[in-house]
Amino acid sequence: MNKFLITLLLAFTLSACDNDLYNELFRNPYMVDVAEGVKLDQEWKKFSPKSPLEIINQRQWVTIGFEGAEKWDFIKDGMESIGLVDQDDNPIKIDVKIITLDGREFRLAESSISSFIAFGIYSTKLPKDTEVSTIYIRSSRAIADANIGWLCTTGK
Repeated sequence: MNKFLITLLLAFTLSACDNDLYNELFRNPYMVDVAEGVKLDQEWKKFSPKSPLEIINQRQWVTIGFEGAEKWDFIKDGMESIGLVDQDDNPIKIDVKIITLDGREFRLAESSISSFIAFGIYSTKLPKDTEVSTIYIRSSRAIADANIGWLCTTGK
């Protein structure tokens, strides 16, 4: 009897979820591998995922992971950032922009670093009424073996 009530309650709760709540509960984080082992340089590189990238949850980032010997330094909370640097401590500037299915362009800024560097948006939220069709990335210095991803999360 208790299993039946729990199942009924769970089904009722899930059916009452809107898309945002469903995504935050069951698709958090939402991660998509866009490209692996690519070389970045001063020319814009275009990445078109196999299917458009959904804009869900509260925060969205383009992520770049590095297989090579690059290292980075980043100080959070309004402090100045050295950002990404090469083996000789020369700074590497990376530009990232995304294009949505309806043609809107958003430039992303370096926002966090963990096992990858993430680029997000601060001035406004990305619109949830469309999807990302294309990612463009360029780097002031050549970077080999970069892995490009899309990450959406909820939380602080």
